[in-house]
Amino acid sequence: MTPFYTHLNEKGEECGILVNRGWVPDDLKDMKMHYTGVTSGTITGILYKGDAKTKYSQPNEPIIDRYTRVDPYDFSLIA
Repeated sequence: MTPFYTHLNEKGEECGILVNRGWVPDDLKDMKMHYTGVTSGTITGILYKGDAKTKYSQPNEPIIDRYTRVDPYDFSLIA
């Protein structure tokens, strides 16, 4: 997941969306080849606001990288 900042709000805080850039093969993840430092580009995809939270939903645990549902807030904690 990569944050894509779109604008500053009225308080001057960065606002944006999280972009799923796909996966990195396990044997290449430590080479950090996916960190290119590119600051501009085109993003094509579908906006998805996450799964609904119900009383039956299991909580995500972002600190230990365990997720049971898609929740942008939880992803933002580690991004």
